[in-house]
Amino acid sequence: MEKLLALTVPGYDAIGAPEGVPTGGITEGSNILQWAVTLLIVVGVIVALFMLIYSGLQWIQSGGDKEKLVAARQRIIYTIIGLVVIFLSFMIINVIGTIFGVQLLGGTSDGKKETRVTAPSRRDCNKNPNQNGCPK
Repeated sequence: MEKLLALTVPGYDAIGAPEGVPTGGITEGSNILQWAVTLLIVVGVIVALFMLIYSGLQWIQSGGDKEKLVAARQRIIYTIIGLVVIFLSFMIINVIGTIFGVQLLGGTSDGKKETRVTAPSRRDCNKNPNQNGCPK
């Protein structure tokens, strides 16, 4: 393929970000959001399961006291409602992601490790001009 128009920008890829400044743009922010949402769902399920066990123990230890029994029963009901809300949010997030073709939860949709293919930098092409992706 022949290039008809080309523009060479002096200093391209020669100036890097200062030390400690994050780089990566929108993809890094979306990755952080994906893992944050996934982490919140997992933590929510774990907390709800512990609350369910705790409430069950409270029910057993109520010893016939009506107030303790009612409190434990309400806690179990609220915990189950919380679990339903967490699973519905998980389902809604997946449906929205499928509709718009966006992955909103961490990981890959097919369970495989994500690999990214990037073009070589100008510096890499200067060192090895025969590398794939370098202009001819």
